[in-house]
Amino acid sequence: VTQAPFGTFFIVAYSGIVGAYFSRLFGYVSRMEKLRAREMDVIYSGGALAVRLLVGAIGALIIFFLMMGELLQGAAFPTIEFNLWRLDDNGEAPVKPLQPSVDFAKLVVWSIVAGFSERFVPDRLEEADQSAKGSAAQSDHRAEGSV
Repeated sequence: VTQAPFGTFFIVAYSGIVGAYFSRLFGYVSRMEKLRAREMDVIYSGGALAVRLLVGAIGALIIFFLMMGELLQGAAFPTIEFNLWRLDDNGEAPVKPLQPSVDFAKLVVWSIVAGFSERFVPDRLEEADQSAKGSAAQSDHRAEGSV
C-alpha cells in the first residue's frame, strides 16, 4: 500500500488517539462548569481516558481499512497506492526534509476525524452494511429474473 506499510498503522492509530484526545479535551472544557468534582473524577478518570483513546485508535484503523478496501472513496480520500512522502521528479528523496504527500495528509486528517467523532466510524460501517445489503438484493433479484 505504501513505502512503509507497517509504519502506516502506527501513524493511523496515533492520529486516531490525537483525535480522541481532542474530543475528550473539548468535552472536558464544555462540561467543566456543569459537572460536580466527583462526576468529573469518574467521567474523566485515567481509565476512562485510556479506553476512549483506544477506541479512537481502533476507529482510525477501521476507517483506514475502509479506505484501502475502496468502501470509502472519492477526491477527499487517499488512493489505494500512495507514498508517505513526496519525492523529487527523478524519484529520489530530496536532501531537504521530506514533505508528506497529499494522500498521506488526507489519511492523517481522516484518522483524526475518526478518533474525534464517536459516531463517525459506526455511521460509515452502517453505510457499508447498507450498501452491501443493497448489492446482495440486486444480485438476488437478477438471479430470480433469469430463472
